[in-house]
Amino acid sequence: MHLILALLLAVAPAKTINVGRAATPPRLDGVIEDAWLAADSVEDFIQYMPDEGATPSERTVIYVMQDEANLYVAFRAWSLAAPPVGQLYGLEDELTLYLDPMDSRQTAYFFKAYASGLWRQGLILDNGGDQDWSWDGVWYVGTKRYPDRIECEMRIPFKSIRWREGSTEWGVNFERMIAR
Repeated sequence: MHLILALLLAVAPAKTINVGRAATPPRLDGVIEDAWLAADSVEDFIQYMPDEGATPSERTVIYVMQDEANLYVAFRAWSLAAPPVGQLYGLEDELTLYLDPMDSRQTAYFFKAYASGLWRQGLILDNGGDQDWSWDGVWYVGTKRYPDRIECEMRIPFKSIRWREGSTEWGVNFERMIAR
């Protein structure tokens, strides 16, 4: 299977990410190694809050690759104006992958990593009108907070999610929340 992920952005033209093969699986330790730099990436994001359509206040680069059994996604989220916020209770920086392997634009899985190292997952249902936080899929994440950025690596086993056999295009979206 070779994937092409289509970004689901309501206010921007359609974009795609060509998901290449990982030569070796990355170690999920919150350190983006050189192998990630060879993967296809996206960084020309737009803001939807507080100023919809504006250029984001901080740069974010997302890398995507796969092997036979897994999808790998890495976030490098720069935070030059102030250090990233990570705290176990309260408002903190978040990085979220939304994955629509049926390309339905109505339902999706979400994988959320926090700057503190905590993580959550769930489902988006009813055309975005509802969230199911009880979905307990198997996935792996490594997050590390630096003074000027957060680096997060995710591995989602294909067997953990439902997808249409033979499909090569999935919907995807990325979200970054800056706590400050």
